Amino acid sequence: MGGATTTETAVSASTDRATVTDGLAQQVGPVHRDALRLASWMGEETSGADPRQIHRAGDAVVAAMCAHLATMNQVLYPEVARRLPHTEGRLARLRAGAHEMLLMMRGIQQYAQGDPHPPGGAVTELYRDLAAQISEHGREEEALLGEFDEAATADERRLLVAEYERMLSKAPSRPHPYLLGPGRPVNGRLGYRMVGLFDNLLDTMDGRVIPWAKVRGPGEVGPWGTWLLGRPPQASSSESSDDNADARTATYATRTGSAPGPDASQSVSRAPSPRG
Repeated sequence: MGGATTTETAVSASTDRATVTDGLAQQVGPVHRDALRLASWMGEETSGADPRQIHRAGDAVVAAMCAHLATMNQVLYPEVARRLPHTEGRLARLRAGAHEMLLMMRGIQQYAQGDPHPPGGAVTELYRDLAAQISEHGREEEALLGEFDEAATADERRLLVAEYERMLSKAPSRPHPYLLGPGRPVNGRLGYRMVGLFDNLLDTMDGRVIPWAKVRGPGEVGPWGTWLLGRPPQASSSESSDDNADARTATYATRTGSAPGPDASQSVSRAPSPRG
């Protein structure tokens, strides 16, 4: 009996460790690594690279880290503080580091948008500083989330991973170091969504490539779009259906020698006969 109990305990512990490998630490790790890789590349000399590639890489770094930091602060950090109360100091350091990164990304965005008063120093220096911050922040954050994964139940981990993925696509994609967060003008789930919707509108107007954004199919071109594109006017759907019906009627008359009569359910009106 004792051997069976020991075996069952070992199997349960092994299963729990396998589940932890799919927890929050494993979920946010790729975000840190991808952002660090792009920020490090942008911090190097990229004079020979395609300018479009440089611009898109910079947008991807800023958008990915802004969405990640906002989602962590809104969704995951409160749960970590509830489950691990002794980690408040570490969470405070992570929030402070996130604020510093938002300030750096704000400077990067000023360069990208052609602000006449950008921060001092070259943009490559900002990218190098951002890469160093991402590396340090990622190590500390993943270590903290690893502790949370061990303390939380499998259901809690699964629900939080799903919530993180769901909220990530709705998160703000631009840096707001003085607007969004605890103790600032906009805070809470509603403010998070409002700022995210506003950023999404700006990204659509700018044609900005954003990670996790939904890819929409091309829409139908309306009359104004047809005019702007210089295309010939297109028949509406009702006119097209009428034309198709007329074509079918003409084909029927050609084949049978007579046009089809009225439907049996319709009343047939007769012309009045002349009086003699």
